[in-house]
Amino acid sequence: MAGGEKPPSWDQRDERKVPGKNPAPVKPPLAPEEALRLRLVAPATDKTFNLIVLTTWFELRLLSARGKPLVGETCQLFDPSGKIVEKKTDGDGVVRFDGLPLLPPANVDWLDCSHPAVVFPDILEEWADPPAGEFGKNCGERDDHRKHDGMVHFVPTMEARTEVTLTNLTEEQKLQHFIHAYTDNKARYDTASPKVYSEKDQRWNWGKGAVCNQHVNFFLGYWFNYGKDFTTAGSATAMCYLPLFSSAMHKFGSIKHRGYLEFLSPITGHGATLGSSYDPDDETTWPQEKAANKAYKCIEYIRVARYFDFDSGEPTETGKQLIDALGPVNVYSVGDIKSKDVPAAEREIRAWLKKNKATKATGKSDKDIDKMKSGALWHLVFDLDDDDATDNRLVRTLRAKVNWDHHAGILLVRAKGGGPLTPTTKEKELWTFSADGAKTPGPVIALKTFASADLYRKLLHLGIWRCKTLAPGGFAPTDTSDNKGSISPENPPRFLRWG
Repeated sequence: MAGGEKPPSWDQRDERKVPGKNPAPVKPPLAPEEALRLRLVAPATDKTFNLIVLTTWFELRLLSARGKPLVGETCQLFDPSGKIVEKKTDGDGVVRFDGLPLLPPANVDWLDCSHPAVVFPDILEEWADPPAGEFGKNCGERDDHRKHDGMVHFVPTMEARTEVTLTNLTEEQKLQHFIHAYTDNKARYDTASPKVYSEKDQRWNWGKGAVCNQHVNFFLGYWFNYGKDFTTAGSATAMCYLPLFSSAMHKFGSIKHRGYLEFLSPITGHGATLGSSYDPDDETTWPQEKAANKAYKCIEYIRVARYFDFDSGEPTETGKQLIDALGPVNVYSVGDIKSKDVPAAEREIRAWLKKNKATKATGKSDKDIDKMKSGALWHLVFDLDDDDATDNRLVRTLRAKVNWDHHAGILLVRAKGGGPLTPTTKEKELWTFSADGAKTPGPVIALKTFASADLYRKLLHLGIWRCKTLAPGGFAPTDTSDNKGSISPENPPRFLRWG
């Protein structure tokens, strides 16, 4: 080179750096001929020769599903003797282990040396029931849910570099880890304690249970890998804040909180809004922080009874179309008539029946209508036809008594009988996994069929948002990379620690 310049080293080759734009330089792998090395085990004495062992090494690069290096991730090597050696990936996602014996110790199979085993203990890569066994990510912790992740990577030596791309975790497995963290610990409708994401441990730390809004916030933060940017005030926010506000940090009164607008898609075309609906792709329609307490008026609420049969709980033909519009995993906001307003609502129903006896209460006198039991009145309301002018007048009257956005939950589309998420099958069934209750501590949080748990709420309305499809390996959806809160789409899925 001119002027006697030295050739640039690997970390100097990107000479025209632009702050914030240039990626970190990529270390070239070591040449294959360097794979074998002589290592002095014991120096010579006056009675012995030098003891030299032939060793090898391996180098691994850890990548997200999008091929981006994962930095600072713990990698544990199980050496042939069973010892765990731990290192972290560098700025290029690379970790290197040296000094591995080329020949196995006594009673150790050759393959155990030629293909060392590594795990990434902080990253959720699969979820299996029953647990995969002692060899895996349990790290010796009793009752640790990491024991359900038995993903082990066998890495060949004598090669320059091995790349490991995290694409194994399915949506169903990620969901099951979340559900079992609750059910295995008998979580209840209660205010969570603790309720944080630990950046130090790279684990979610929750306990006791959760109230409804908090539960949905926990789920969405876990599902979309918010990690260190997770905010914990879900129990102090209305459900409509979560899907209607972006992932940027917002201030709702004295509460600072992030939303999930970019990660969710509203279900539309099956209901009506109380005000002006919003378009998630048009920022000019998004609700403003100063009017957050009115944000629920932007939600399209669906009167669910229009889509289900009262007696069987089965969806009608239009109900099947509604279910087809849902995703495998959804979250919802509830509007219905709460118990304190039921007596007034039933007076309105009876008055409507008396006024329309000729068509709606044939053969019944006013006294007969007064004697009708509550169940019969609400069965009648369930079957009201919104397209019938007379029926619609009662629907509008009762809607004025609905308590909007007072409850929230998770709505799942599963195979008939509660099987795995099956978005393409014709035999679909709605299930909920929600924190339900009125007093704390309340009921155990459990997986339930929608028809047995929520369908028959009085004048039930749901605002529903479909969770966007995760990228392979449980990473955030592909189209969320430009989200307002700068939540990295490369954040890998993390485990839950309970209590």
